[in-house]
Amino acid sequence: MMVLVVLLAGLLFPGFGQAVAGRNAWAMFWAVAVPLLHGLAVVVSPWCFYASFGARVVGAFHGGWSLGGIKRAEWIAPLPLVLPVFAIGAIVVIRVFILQGFGVPTSSMAPTVNVGDHVFATNRGSVGPGDIVFFHYPCDTQREYVKRIVAVGGDTVEVRCAVVYVNGKAVPATLVPGPCSYHEYEEVGGRWIDRPCSEFREELAGHTYSVYGSPDRIEHLTTGEDDMRDFPRLGIDLPPNCSNASDFSDAKVPKPAGTIVATQPTQPGACAQQLHYVVPADAYFVMGDNRANSSDSRIWGSVPKHAIIGRAVSVWLSKGPSGYDWSRVKMLP
Repeated sequence: MMVLVVLLAGLLFPGFGQAVAGRNAWAMFWAVAVPLLHGLAVVVSPWCFYASFGARVVGAFHGGWSLGGIKRAEWIAPLPLVLPVFAIGAIVVIRVFILQGFGVPTSSMAPTVNVGDHVFATNRGSVGPGDIVFFHYPCDTQREYVKRIVAVGGDTVEVRCAVVYVNGKAVPATLVPGPCSYHEYEEVGGRWIDRPCSEFREELAGHTYSVYGSPDRIEHLTTGEDDMRDFPRLGIDLPPNCSNASDFSDAKVPKPAGTIVATQPTQPGACAQQLHYVVPADAYFVMGDNRANSSDSRIWGSVPKHAIIGRAVSVWLSKGPSGYDWSRVKMLP
């Protein structure tokens, strides 16, 4: 019975069994190793999260084994009493201040983050261009969105023929040849459907990642036709705001609007830079990696700095139309 109690307690409070057995060095080792592995999921690999549970099980059985041959269990010693407090405190600190979990319900960030992905994010450190962030949706602060930061306060943004320009310079994008499609869940029909697309590899501020565009993007680049998701829309001088969002309810977070600036006095070709958006101070311009199927700053404007929840760092679990996909467990670019 005593071994069973120690095993169960060791699963909840790593190192407890070793502490009861008087093996203090081992007790401290397991007490530190388990939460450390948990926290390393932020900077090393999401597999560290699973390794922490494996270490928890191994440590619990090691604690039970440590009881063999001892004359008296030390239940009232300082270390067995402190370890539960330490274990609970470590998990609270990690989950509140270091590592948070989010589910992804839409395909707006495909292929980087797919529908059904479960993502770890951290609120440690600063964020900037190229980072994927979770934030309170400016048009409804009760909702959480995930997008990639493209530009920061003071930068200019323009999208022509699906090419993104930041401060007048095109974000490098290289075509990925071959067929392209992604899964999307259709709520009306209650089924998964395949959407056609085109895939490009972008490079922004040291981040390299894939973006999906409309199947016509390659043709538009050749013919010089504009893309329906180009930004800002020609002939519209109003900056993007919540009134443009179909799901707008109540902008409880004061959201800076930004400004639209014309840069070409004449009417150039559709793919030429001619009208850009100036990102307001203390705000971020965000876009989904699935450029043709994303509600983002092109529609409802910039995200205030204080609305940022955390930076997405890894996918730790993914469940798609075919079940769990362990190949998607990865650090995010």
